[in-house]
Amino acid sequence: MRSLAEQVEALPAAVTAEVESLWGWPEHRLRHTESWVYTHAGEQRAAAVAQQRALELYPPSQRRLRTQVQLHQAAALCRSGSIPDGLRLAADLLDHLPAEQHNEIVRAVARQVADSVPETERHRAVYGELMERVRG
Repeated sequence: MRSLAEQVEALPAAVTAEVESLWGWPEHRLRHTESWVYTHAGEQRAAAVAQQRALELYPPSQRRLRTQVQLHQAAALCRSGSIPDGLRLAADLLDHLPAEQHNEIVRAVARQVADSVPETERHRAVYGELMERVRG
């Protein structure tokens, strides 16, 4: 991640200032990437810092991407043992995201939340509720 951050720092301002374009690489993309990597690597403190920064930086127009970062937060909760809280957060996030914003990437990130739940904990009703939304 340090190497990637160094590469981003070396990008021209015209690239890092492109907030809405797919071709730009603004800071929120770096923080989003850090959020995902650190969440799945179990580096929860680093993930929380990256998540907070990404959410501060994302413009309101990037609602789906903000939701993905918040789903990383839900996965981190599950991984740290707060399984009901993480599952409820993920389900609520999907409920609050307009249906037209639900795409395969959002569903995949929500599935990653479910995948972070140990098999022995998947009997919970909220787990089934999340899976219904993911299949939805």
